[in-house]
Amino acid sequence: MVSIKKNLYAKDQLPTQAAKSLASIIVASVKNRGHCYCALSGGSSPKPMLSALAQENLPWNDVSFLLVDERWSNEASQQNISMITEFVTQTGKQNIDVFSLLLETEFESNLAACEQLAQSLPQQLDLIVLGMGLDGHTASLFPDAEEYQSAMTSSQRYVSVTPPEAPHRRISMSFDWISRARHVALYIPGKDKLSCFETILNQSESISPIKELVLQAPEKLTVFSSED
Repeated sequence: MVSIKKNLYAKDQLPTQAAKSLASIIVASVKNRGHCYCALSGGSSPKPMLSALAQENLPWNDVSFLLVDERWSNEASQQNISMITEFVTQTGKQNIDVFSLLLETEFESNLAACEQLAQSLPQQLDLIVLGMGLDGHTASLFPDAEEYQSAMTSSQRYVSVTPPEAPHRRISMSFDWISRARHVALYIPGKDKLSCFETILNQSESISPIKELVLQAPEKLTVFSSED
């Protein structure tokens, strides 16, 4: 198996240490290209890390944030944009670019609007921060979803995925767009997720977008996790 950059910290140190690493990527992107395009994932796991990132001294007006995926729900508590908005509020800064994926009232037209938005952004994003479920999914690329193969091979930037178990239809970055990023950070706190990650890589029969990312672009991937 290919070598992967893994940064393991004590559980209470992980959010701060990961945030500092991501901050350095953001600063370098702005220095080298004048702007940083960063995609963030939702869920509860990254919240402490995002809170730490919000306290970093960054060139916030030169950073644009977009979503790795979004739940098709009318409930703000279920929408990933709510978490990203909270994160931006914690920075205390004004006029930070945040691109929502909830743009229309009907799903298919909304998906088309998301794709149009994505086409206005660089093909190669500077940084994508991913999480991982214990079923091996990342973004909303669920291995057991009917659309999994098409989402993994599509040249579109945003695709539709309907998880068999998890609630809500999803809008997700395609594997193609994720794999093109300059840097991909996999933030998976806790020994259970770290163990799951290692199992996915070591079992030949496992199916996961994480495994495909490791196989196709290992040099872009950095794992942040804890063993406690």
